[in-house]
Amino acid sequence: MPEQTLPMAAARRIRVLQVITSLERGGAENHLLALLTHADRDGFEFEAAVLRGEGELVSTFRDAGIPVHLLKARNRLDPLALSRLVALLRRGKYDIVHSHLFRADIFAGLAVAQMGEHAPLLVSTRHNDDRFFLNPFVGIAHYMVSARQDLIIAISDHIARFTVSRGVRDPARVRRVYHGIEPTVTAALERDGQRIRADLGIDPSEFVVGNVGRLALQKGQRHLIGAMPLLLERVPRAHAVIAGSGDLEDYLRDLALEVGVADRVHVLGPRRDVPALMHAMDVFAMPSIWEGFGLVLLEAMAAGRPIVASRVATIPEVVLDGETGVLVPAGDPVALADALAGLAMDSARARAYGDAGRERLRTQFSIEKMVGDTELLYRELLEERES
Repeated sequence: MPEQTLPMAAARRIRVLQVITSLERGGAENHLLALLTHADRDGFEFEAAVLRGEGELVSTFRDAGIPVHLLKARNRLDPLALSRLVALLRRGKYDIVHSHLFRADIFAGLAVAQMGEHAPLLVSTRHNDDRFFLNPFVGIAHYMVSARQDLIIAISDHIARFTVSRGVRDPARVRRVYHGIEPTVTAALERDGQRIRADLGIDPSEFVVGNVGRLALQKGQRHLIGAMPLLLERVPRAHAVIAGSGDLEDYLRDLALEVGVADRVHVLGPRRDVPALMHAMDVFAMPSIWEGFGLVLLEAMAAGRPIVASRVATIPEVVLDGETGVLVPAGDPVALADALAGLAMDSARARAYGDAGRERLRTQFSIEKMVGDTELLYRELLEERES
């Protein structure tokens, strides 16, 4: 009787629980959604746990087939929420727990510490360089939290250096994986961009500089408004479009009125049509004072828009000065106006920067590269534990 070959058992999928502070729409939350919806579902099984609230993106995660567990934390260190997370880890038998944002890092570390010899590996992604990390007491807490983490993923080289500077047990455990996005098809978006211009009363021939982001002091929109009188002296057909939610919406409108450019500054508030809005702009401006990464820079690059941005933090890793845009000192409206005027008066250079930015997005900041690099780190970590 000929020898029969038994079929090999399918390899077990790696189970990963993602823990995040909330699922309101934001940079870290959008990053996690992109990571999980483009993941290798044959090799990995993902679930998410949310510390507080039932944010806007919870239904989006669930619609994508990602189970979401609500831990219902009532305060910064709710023992009931922690006990729910511990119970979830015991039931779920996860291989890896991956936390995002500092509060989630603390909960994940405390929960994994209670798992004993069956503890999953602990991974954290550092998304920003928030100023509160500079507090010495926060620095001590940061070191204690990082001491339990088997791997720290930083979204840029700048964030990696910042993370190490705040204290980690083993700097070799800090690895960089850039954010990535999936560019959208642009043909219809160009038409939508022209429609947005028409809705705002902006002629197709006029020059539009745009900004999208939280309306907060960190993002520096006030410096863009401060640059407008100087820009209008050289480019009388200029407009600024500012979109986003935040506490400074009324302040920015009042500032535009105060400096005499209220008819040329359009503060739109929150928008859900950011890709189309990008196509209404000629140049994207990001005058941030500090910045963890700035996912919106990638959206501008996807739209083929040249960028004028502050030379701070991670931004020089994303925007190459003189190749995909122009970098200027933070908080300098004169330099900002000069850079914008230069691109307004040199459309060929602006177009070349936009084309180069789109190509840089394809090679360095694609969603496939971000997901592949992250999954490779997961596998390397598991292999290291099993060896």
